[in-house]
Amino acid sequence: MTTYAKKDDDYVICIGSVPAGYVEVDESDYNTHRLSLRKEERLNEACNRAKEHLEGGYALYAVDDDNHIEATDGNIGKLTSYALAFITGTLSEDDTVEWTTKEDNVIELTQSGLSAALSGLGAVQAEVWNVKYPAYLEQINAAATLEELESIEIEY
Repeated sequence: MTTYAKKDDDYVICIGSVPAGYVEVDESDYNTHRLSLRKEERLNEACNRAKEHLEGGYALYAVDDDNHIEATDGNIGKLTSYALAFITGTLSEDDTVEWTTKEDNVIELTQSGLSAALSGLGAVQAEVWNVKYPAYLEQINAAATLEELESIEIEY
């Protein structure tokens, strides 16, 4: 990757992070290049923060006022396996499954409660990936200056 770095009043062309010589570029080209590189970093940041928010257990589905389930892929997978047990008849419609909430409370989920939880967890993840993440991408791509770009607060 070729990048430009400003040193004093000159611009240094770099291959990767290794200076490869001096090149004359006007300040406008230099600032455009810096903005482009920083946008790429911010786009990666938006994606990584979305993943951290979900997998870190910060995105929650409220079973009720006192109990929440983290909207992680792992929890969705485990709850899906219980749902399959109901579908295949391994569990009857009168059975319940136990689940430990974020608050360390053990709750019992019926087949319909499990279905509601899975739908709710899906909605929590969809909010992150289909609403918030694209909004950040739009803001980042629309930024015309480094100042505008740096003012975008990425918080899920």
